[in-house]
Amino acid sequence: MEQIPEHGRLDEIPLPRLLLGLQRQHFGGAVTISRERVGKRFLFREGLPIFAESNLASESLGVQLMDAGRITRADYNRLVSHVESEKCKEGKALLDLGLLDAKGLFLALKEQVRIRLLECFGWPHGDFFVDPSSEPPADAQPFRAEIFSLLQEGIETHWSSDRVLSDLHTRMELFPELAPRSEKITARLRSDESVQSLLAALDGTRSLWKVVQAARTPRGLAALWVLDAAGALAYRDAAKPDSELDPCEAPQIEIVTTAEPAAPRARRAAAPAAARREPSEAESQATAQLRREIGAKHARLAELDFYQLLELPADCDAAAIKHAYHVAAKTYHPDTLARSGLDADARAEANRVFAEISKA
Repeated sequence: MEQIPEHGRLDEIPLPRLLLGLQRQHFGGAVTISRERVGKRFLFREGLPIFAESNLASESLGVQLMDAGRITRADYNRLVSHVESEKCKEGKALLDLGLLDAKGLFLALKEQVRIRLLECFGWPHGDFFVDPSSEPPADAQPFRAEIFSLLQEGIETHWSSDRVLSDLHTRMELFPELAPRSEKITARLRSDESVQSLLAALDGTRSLWKVVQAARTPRGLAALWVLDAAGALAYRDAAKPDSELDPCEAPQIEIVTTAEPAAPRARRAAAPAAARREPSEAESQATAQLRREIGAKHARLAELDFYQLLELPADCDAAAIKHAYHVAAKTYHPDTLARSGLDADARAEANRVFAEISKA
């Protein structure tokens, strides 16, 4: 099990991986996350966040309730006056004024933990500090946040699809299926049609790249990231044989990534090797040239900055960057490489290049 350092940077250990690591270690203590002048402190018990503090006025309990339509502006002004005059916390003031009952306050504080953590998913940079000596009091109210749905919501809301794919790119040619005991995770995911399509595609018969296409939406891609990072997927080097499929779990969707009609799976598998067309001399030369280009760029990854990687001048505009990315993706995208005739080593190098291009 990877040890969480006492201090680290969010650009080195992103918040979702930090939270997963704390959950796996059943961490108890405090985690402080800071960026510029913003600081937040979260208390954990048994690996789950149970309490949150923030120096952002916009994340106060009163503002949270007013934004959600639970109290009015007039109620909020009464709340602020009561807190100042009685020198008490907002929670007690809400009860004193009858704006919330005990159950409503409990749910509001639990939602506050979720909101304060979710905002941090959008931080590209920042520091975290882990303090296992700051155990929460034994009588602390457990405003426990559900970790897997929280991770999914944070990634869905704040991460781009390119960032998700860059984390998954090294496994695009493998064949994932749901691992045993993954139900505890899948049952807690935020579900919709795309998530259901994703789960149906995780049967070991499709490459990860085709599974990505089944996910389709930011919510589906976020669910895939969580399943992968949480160890809920088992990967195969080859597609699951039909003999291992349960008739009840036969694939429900067939995903086609080219414009050509897809031949039935069984007929493709049964086609004799001798019947397959050998590449022409021109195709072989093109493949060799592509192999040289990939090798040259891969060898220079450590020295190229993002502009050089996309072959752009540093003063280019956003439209040029977007165009260069799409041009590069046509060469290095896993789906393109699957039809290129390249060997496995060349595809692996291209995948690493594509990951850096996605970051750029």
